[in-house]
Amino acid sequence: MQVQSTKLVELTLAKMTKQESELVRLSQGVKTFANYNNEDKKKLAKSLVGLCYFVGIKESPSLEQLKMLVNFLTLKFGNLSLEDLEKAFMTACSLAYGEIEHYQNFSPIFVAKILGFYIKEKNLAVTKYHQLNDRLMREAETLEKSKNYDHLQGAINVLMTEWRKWKKIREEEREPTDFEIAQSDIAITICKSIGLFVKYDSKKSISAHYLAKKFILLPNKQEAEVLEIISNYVRSNGKNLEY
Repeated sequence: MQVQSTKLVELTLAKMTKQESELVRLSQGVKTFANYNNEDKKKLAKSLVGLCYFVGIKESPSLEQLKMLVNFLTLKFGNLSLEDLEKAFMTACSLAYGEIEHYQNFSPIFVAKILGFYIKEKNLAVTKYHQLNDRLMREAETLEKSKNYDHLQGAINVLMTEWRKWKKIREEEREPTDFEIAQSDIAITICKSIGLFVKYDSKKSISAHYLAKKFILLPNKQEAEVLEIISNYVRSNGKNLEY
């Protein structure tokens, strides 16, 4: 699992149920059966005896049976841990997986049935975690970008686009199209967000015509000069947004 900030991990887990978050935590930074040494395997065998009595089996497995069970777990369920095993049996005993009969035999089949249900539940929880985590990461990245976004420069950019469009419309001696008016609507909305053109009323004036009156006051100069005039106007009268 990719290393992430503790804050993001905890925020993701907080959006999950308690059971789901516990399952995800059990997949993070725990020693799995596949990596067990001899001491770990002895501890696992001891835990198996306890679980045998816990589920109501009267006679614990023999030493040979325990060795086989330990080998079975390390080979077939190597990506699980002792914590997973205990969690699986606790959940099974609450009948969350339905009734699983042991027939007074702590066999590999009985253990595998419980772990099979557990793995499905855990995989669903981990998948949900990754989906939530990815969404939160994207949201955080979007927010960070918005914090770094220069809203004044954004207004300058749209006004320069509108000026070029106005110049073309004037040269062609025509009225703006519906699409061009829609573009002007967006431009004015962006400018209003930083405190410009706040008196504009769409009920009284068409946006493209409103901007045309602003542009007609500009001297007939080169684009670089117009850019300087618009930039000075926006940065002198607009307000950059802060979060």
